[in-house]
This record gives sequence, C-alpha cells and structure tokens, in this order.
Amino acid sequence: MEMISNISGLAHAIFQKATDCFFSGDIKIANSVLEARKVIKMEEDRLMRELPEIPHLRAIALCLTRIADRGAGIAVIAINRALEKPSKICSAY
Repeated sequence: MEMISNISGLAHAIFQKATDCFFSGDIKIANSVLEARKVIKMEEDRLMRELPEIPHLRAIALCLTRIADRGAGIAVIAINRALEKPSKICSAY
C-alpha cells in the first residue's frame, strides 16, 4: 500500500504542476513534470515486479500512471505554447 501511496502522490504532483505550467508558461516546471513522469514509470514497473499476484493493486497503479501520462501531455502542450511566443529561448525571424 505504501508503494501505491507513493505513486498516487507523484501522480497528483505531476498533474498539479502540469496544470500550473500550462497557465504560467514556465518551461522549467514543464520539464520537471516530464522528468517526474519517468520516476513514476519506474515505480510502477517496480510495483508490477514485486506484486504481480495482486491484480487490484496493478489496476490502481495503471490508473495512476495514466493520470501522470495526462499530466505529461499537458506539460508538452505547455512547452509548445511557450515556444510559440517570441522569447529568449525561441524567436521568430
């Protein structure tokens, strides 16, 4: 249950930060969301290896990683939106 709780906390943080960076346009936060998504995937893989005989926990872990996937998608959209505007990082010629 502790592993599920950790994955849940990470998924919540990813989604919250993704929503924040979408509205703020902060690329650094968006990149941190994408890095955190990698961490949650590793946690899910570890859970699947350690608890393969408990299908309900596997289903919960998969649902939580889907939430993290959606957060990562929002972060990518935030990055794309931020790069559409002229800035120090990206400018139109």
